[in-house]
Amino acid sequence: MNNDQQLLLIEPKTRNLLRRSGYLKPLVQFMIFEQVTKDLEPPNEIKEKGLNDFCNSKGLINKKKLMVYLEEQHLNYDELLDKISIPFKKQYYSLEKFGSKAESHFLKRKDTLDKVTYSLIRVKNQDVAYDLYLRLEEKKSDFISLVNKYSEGPEKNTNGRIGPISLSNTSPALKELLENHRIGEVLEPVFIDNWWVVIRLEERIEAVFNDAMKMLMACELFEEWLQNESNKVIRSLLIKQE
Repeated sequence: MNNDQQLLLIEPKTRNLLRRSGYLKPLVQFMIFEQVTKDLEPPNEIKEKGLNDFCNSKGLINKKKLMVYLEEQHLNYDELLDKISIPFKKQYYSLEKFGSKAESHFLKRKDTLDKVTYSLIRVKNQDVAYDLYLRLEEKKSDFISLVNKYSEGPEKNTNGRIGPISLSNTSPALKELLENHRIGEVLEPVFIDNWWVVIRLEERIEAVFNDAMKMLMACELFEEWLQNESNKVIRSLLIKQE
């Protein structure tokens, strides 16, 4: 029985309730995931480690506490093991089905995966900003002391240090500045988002396509595929319901 057929067994009123409450799509995605990974069985040592980590995180220090937890969650022991196995199954399936496309996906995403660390001082007054810039340029003061004394933004809580952070998570103006300057260079004050900003680029971290990155990219491709498949199932379901 395919996913459409299983969902059609649910009463229309219940399906509508699931849709309106936002639970229909997660349900469909879970059903698709179960279907495509049904033949995957994690090694016993993986399941044991997963169970131990899960019990430790939940404070389930003995069998009695575990049984109480299962009763409260309306699960049996095997269902809990299946639930704990989901991350392993996802990684295994993602690598198996999308591993060959992971590198090309990485190259498309590289600009958003590269990260930078920079130091920042924000002030409202332009003259103060230029004075701080000159002090740093002439090495008359260090960045941390100036941040603690003059900075008016939340970066004061981290000694002015921001990151590592993806350039895609910065404003377009700041992104352009950080892309085009050398490490250690203090940038002349610029006006960004109603602040005069003095910046120094501290570190540029280039994303590398290694085993961990391959796994991340494969999992991203799997998530995209799962989104598309679930949307197809829901559209088909709604058409049949009309």
